[in-house]
Parts: sequence; C-alpha cells; structure tokens
Amino acid sequence: MSPPPRLTVSEWADAERRLSPEASAEAGWWNTDRAAYQRGIMDCINDPAIENIVIMSAAQIGKTEILLNILGYYISHDPSPILVLQPTLSMAQAFSKDRLAPMLRDTPCLAGKVQDPRSRDSNNTTLHKAFSGGHLNFTGSAGGGGASDFGGGSFFGGSSISTGGGSAETGTNGKAYGGGGTGGSSGSTGAAGVVYVEEYT
Repeated sequence: MSPPPRLTVSEWADAERRLSPEASAEAGWWNTDRAAYQRGIMDCINDPAIENIVIMSAAQIGKTEILLNILGYYISHDPSPILVLQPTLSMAQAFSKDRLAPMLRDTPCLAGKVQDPRSRDSNNTTLHKAFSGGHLNFTGSAGGGGASDFGGGSFFGGSSISTGGGSAETGTNGKAYGGGGTGGSSGSTGAAGVVYVEEYT
C-alpha cells in the first residue's frame, strides 16, 4: 500500500472540491486562481515551519471557503481529530448544516466518508461527525463548552472569536479552527500551529 500523494490544501481543493449551489453563486469545481490570494493562506497549513497563521481581513473575502477546504483536506487526505470553534453554539450548528453538509454531499471524494446524521445507524449529529481516522466536533466559545478538554491528533490551531463571549483554549493535540466577526476576545492555545481569524468591517 502506497501513501497518499503529497498535496497542499489548495492543490487538494483544485483537484477535488466542488462548490454547492446553495453556498456559491457559481456552483461547480473550485478554482483557486479565481481568488489567488487564498492560495498562500491555505498552503500555510501544510508548512511545518509555520506555527501561527493570522488572517486580518475584510468580510466576504472567502475565509469560510478556506476553512471548508481545510476541513475537506483533512477528512479526505489526512484524517485526524478536528475541532471547529464558532462564536456561539447556534452559529456552530448553522455552519455544520448550511456550509459543511453541502460540501460533504457535493464533493465526490467526501461523499460517504461522513454519515448523514439522519441515517438510522449513524453515530453522527450536527455537532459531531465521525469519519475513518478521525472526527470533527463543533462548539461555540460563548458558553458552548467542549473546547477546553479537546484532545487527540496533531495540533493545528485555535481561533479569534468575535462575540466577546469567552475564548477558546486548547493546550493538547488536535486540529482546531474557528470563525471570525468584529471585535471581541481571542482564542489562545498552549501549543504551536494557531489559526486566528480577525474580521474587520
């Protein structure tokens, strides 16, 4: 058995990702060249020399799609435990249902890797997705719980959370990604590899 080919996040997205009609004005195959500035952000994830990734940006420049590409990459190409942190638990639920679920449905290499939570024999819920080699948990920083005791897998991050409702702290292994907004408090981690998202409008 040979190992999977070495791919960066942007290479994986260009080869595999499909944009869903309910989430994109132009459904179909992802093309990083359409917004080439996203390539560097995504590919920092694969660089072992980079410990912190800081995104300071305006709204609506593709950060959610970058996050989805990162999640798809790890579910498909390098499975491990992942934590997705959003400002509130309701936003985490909405992200899972409205953005992640369509990507899992419409991206061929992801179809079937994560069982539909409505399936009779599925252990998955809106906030917990199991797949071969790992799992994906969603939580909110504003009283959602679940971030402080997250562990397992290779550590990748944290986030800046924008509601002023508390911070994410993950001091052990596991990938963690978060959503941004305007103002508020920052998530922090006790290990290298932090993804901070600060959104300025």
